[in-house]
Amino acid sequence: GDVYKRQSLGHSTRNFEEHCQCRRILVVDDNEFNQLALCTKLEARRYHVVKAFNGIAALTELDTIFSDSSKKCKTYGCRRVSVVIMDVDMPEMNGLEATRVIKEKQREGEISVFPIIGCSAFDTADDIEAARQAGMIDYISKPVKDSRLDEVLKKLSLIHI
Repeated sequence: GDVYKRQSLGHSTRNFEEHCQCRRILVVDDNEFNQLALCTKLEARRYHVVKAFNGIAALTELDTIFSDSSKKCKTYGCRRVSVVIMDVDMPEMNGLEATRVIKEKQREGEISVFPIIGCSAFDTADDIEAARQAGMIDYISKPVKDSRLDEVLKKLSLIHI
């Protein structure tokens, strides 16, 4: 099947999450400049951006989004994340390890299912395959080009071009 099709774990909020239009994207990058550049691009496209600086911080942020009622979307009250854009090479917990943990939490039903996009300046075939093996469904090379970002977001049906 198409890796971009939305999946559902059957949460009680499933119907709301499927129809929710909150465009929340978690950007995970340890480099402040890279994070700011990507967040600026996403905010210009009217996304609500949540930031984390490494894999551990990303897991903490996701746990907060899915457990803290004050983090619910204002429209439907869901705890949905549209997508995570994850740097691959970070200190403490890299993006590949964080992706594997997130995928396990999704399988266990602890958090809803959302796609994870790898993002790195290292974009050899081996790098991209390692990201895919970890559970990332696509890969964006740094520096992030607007056209590539739009292409990935369109595949995810998050924008209409």
